[in-house]
Amino acid sequence: MPRELIKAVLLWTLFVAAVVILGGVISRHSVSVKWPATWPRGGGHPLLYAERVAINSATMEELTGLDGVGPSRAQALLEAREAVGFFLTLSELDPLVTAVPPLALARIRTGLRP
Repeated sequence: MPRELIKAVLLWTLFVAAVVILGGVISRHSVSVKWPATWPRGGGHPLLYAERVAINSATMEELTGLDGVGPSRAQALLEAREAVGFFLTLSELDPLVTAVPPLALARIRTGLRP
């Protein structure tokens, strides 16, 4: 009987240790889902990645089709692209596009992809 009890306690300890170790590994490598700051006009689901406008090849017409982007903001985005040449991430827009307020830029970013 004591041997079975020791075996059960040892197995329980190993189980708890595995859960703690794997829990730490999973939490460090898990992907957190961040919903966009605003939903697209009219409600619905956020834009899928493939449906977003590619900032590195977008035209003036494609940019003005985004929610919250008029001709002046589209021109500011195009000028920022010309200054950099190629965006690896959308966070590179922040210091370059000073003509667009930060909250508006966050909303516009939901419709863009690099």
